[in-house]
Amino acid sequence: MQKTSDEIAMATSYGMMAVEESTQLFCAASFGQGVEATAQKALNAINGFDDLEIFMTTHCGLDHAAMLGGAIASVMKGIPMIMEGTSGKFTKMLLERASGKTFPNLVLTSDLNMNVVQSLPGHRMISTAIILKTLWSGSAKTDCGKVKQAA
Repeated sequence: MQKTSDEIAMATSYGMMAVEESTQLFCAASFGQGVEATAQKALNAINGFDDLEIFMTTHCGLDHAAMLGGAIASVMKGIPMIMEGTSGKFTKMLLERASGKTFPNLVLTSDLNMNVVQSLPGHRMISTAIILKTLWSGSAKTDCGKVKQAA
């Protein structure tokens, strides 16, 4: 069922509100029935859109709009965001296509070549979060292992 512009806007703002000021890492995945299939159909149509609002009301569900809101807030606040699945790929591509920019803080779990044997939702995301947290912690240390202090 096609969503209205108001419904899409409300879901997008809901996703934006989820990224609070104290958030250091934001993760998102879609679990709803049919969400991944809908995201794949939207990905297939992504090159042919001129108007974001019309595209979203035609091709997106509320899950996708909320994930997009989270991505927008993460970009605005400079917070890394991990997105899983086809919905994550669609969200990143949609934002980059609409803005004409790339966003390195939006990380897709599929971009990291991890040998995760479980295919349950969330396993790749947790693995990605652990890797990013490890890298972030490592970047906060000097060569001698002491934590850097902000001036």
